[in-house]
Amino acid sequence: MSVAVGGSPSIVAELSASIVSVLIDGDRAIVVAEDGVMCIFDLATWRKSAELRPVREATGAALLPWLGSVRILLATLEGPIYCVGLEDQLVSQYSGRDLGMRTVAGSVGKIAGMSSDRQRVILWNAWDGRQPSGEIHLASLTRHRIADIAM
Repeated sequence: MSVAVGGSPSIVAELSASIVSVLIDGDRAIVVAEDGVMCIFDLATWRKSAELRPVREATGAALLPWLGSVRILLATLEGPIYCVGLEDQLVSQYSGRDLGMRTVAGSVGKIAGMSSDRQRVILWNAWDGRQPSGEIHLASLTRHRIADIAM
């Protein structure tokens, strides 16, 4: 696996678990592993600038535009969607009666999570993580399970 044109695969070999997502934010890459470890790399040099573990396990990750910056959305199979800042210690959650998401996507106004059974997309308003704002049962409409979501 190559991480960049002319890049070295040894970057990903340093990770402690399989990669669930690679997120690009300006001049940095945020690599999220299954065990919840997030490594931040400089895109020009592929040097690791930070490593943190805000959750115990992750099934998906996405960028959430937030006040001129970004936050990282982390989906987990056992809990809520976590929203983590890279420049601060604040961690917020998007929760509801359905816990455990297979993957997540974010936009300025909405957060979308794929249910663990891959049949529904649960939606939240980006500013309110207390309860979902809606749900779409895609499997009943398409007769197929969901493969991925993007916004």
